[in-house]
Amino acid sequence: MTQKVLLLTFHLIGVGTLVGVVFASVYYVLKLKTVEQLKDFITLRRIGAAGATLAILSGLVMSYRWLGNLIYEVAFMSKMGLILLDGIIAEFVFVKVLKKARAENSTESIKNKLLPWAIVSVLIVVAIITISAYRDKLH
Repeated sequence: MTQKVLLLTFHLIGVGTLVGVVFASVYYVLKLKTVEQLKDFITLRRIGAAGATLAILSGLVMSYRWLGNLIYEVAFMSKMGLILLDGIIAEFVFVKVLKKARAENSTESIKNKLLPWAIVSVLIVVAIITISAYRDKLH
């Protein structure tokens, strides 16, 4: 197996994991019944962070030769900005909301605070995938 195929495989595993976790998060928040279930949600989000890390690192290694040109591509930079935004939401907004939610001990409060951010995360990931799929046509 060549290095390129291996990197692409890692990239697709990372992206697939991230996309699965983002969509599962919305479902999970909708089905949340008890505050104790938040431990599983936190584990799920950590798996998503690992997938995102794998996708980002493999993507950077695959594209390092062209980074000098890619920084001038609007589509590529838009994608990077959206990845950063989703990372900020995942690591700062979700963590803050989860800490407050545990303190309040109210599942309804948790749902009301997490669901909008989970949906925003889904929209961001869909935008990233769309840009990735049509990047060549967006010039």
